[in-house]
Amino acid sequence: MAPVAGPFAKDRFRPRIVGVVLVALGLVIALIIVPAQTLQLGRAVMQPAALPMACGLAMVLCGLAIVLKPMPDSGSAMLVPVTGAVTLALISYFGMRGLGFVIMAPALVLLMMLYMGERRWLWLGVGTLLVPLGIWLCFVVLLGRQLP
Repeated sequence: MAPVAGPFAKDRFRPRIVGVVLVALGLVIALIIVPAQTLQLGRAVMQPAALPMACGLAMVLCGLAIVLKPMPDSGSAMLVPVTGAVTLALISYFGMRGLGFVIMAPALVLLMMLYMGERRWLWLGVGTLLVPLGIWLCFVVLLGRQLP
């Protein structure tokens, strides 16, 4: 295969560019989107902005880690995992819209665990039950928000 030409041809810069983009997106989420799109509840145990803010800050930390110590570029070896992740995201989106959280969440957790290589039946069963239950408890009980 011929080497890739263009502005990102140098493999040593590509991971750092991804890290900088991740930091920028995390900052936009944490500083602009979350404050503008969430409400403050007076008597809530956990504010609705807490989880999205934590995700934005986690993106910033992960992006900084990539900038400071990048992994070698894997090139086209990432095509299959990325394609699988996009397919799973589309199944999640349309499944949640059509069938709702209670039916789709355990199935999606099971698919994700199988996709990531987990084959132990005990872990598959426990994860399939406890992860959706934890999400449901967090949103419905703690935040008082209904899931689809």
